[in-house]
Amino acid sequence: TRYPFVSFSKGYEELANMPMNVRRGHTHGRLVREYGVAVLAVLLAFGARFSLDSHLGAQIPFEFFYVSILIAAWYGGLGPGLVSVLLGCVLGSWFSLLPGQALSLKAFNDPSSVVAYLIVGISISAFGQLVRAKQRRLREEEVAHKQSHEKITAIVESIMALGPTLETGVVEH
Repeated sequence: TRYPFVSFSKGYEELANMPMNVRRGHTHGRLVREYGVAVLAVLLAFGARFSLDSHLGAQIPFEFFYVSILIAAWYGGLGPGLVSVLLGCVLGSWFSLLPGQALSLKAFNDPSSVVAYLIVGISISAFGQLVRAKQRRLREEEVAHKQSHEKITAIVESIMALGPTLETGVVEH
């Protein structure tokens, strides 16, 4: 190494050699959890909205799904947030349809509610991704700060260990 008195941790070297998607934690299991949370949040929102269907009728078909988008985007980022938007759009549209109608924009008296839901839902998902990216950068900076502190501590300890030799002027190799 360039600095013989500073030892680099093996974990840091392993991290540096990992592919970027693995470094960021995008393993198969994590993706399944993130998208699973998105689907579960939409299903819970659907259940809540469905339980109030007799009181609400065709009113506010999408509003319950905003919470599922927030949860999905916070937990999983942009992809799970967008899945939540799309599933919420399909399931929320079900509340607005009359019996026997097919799912299409023509089936709505006012398609602006669908368009507004999509715009707000995509915006929430994008914002969730920005927040997650900022959190990831802060964690990476914290790790880098800790590693720098450990390196500086090792340098100072090495210099302190040389203290008696520097006083006598004799350095043994």
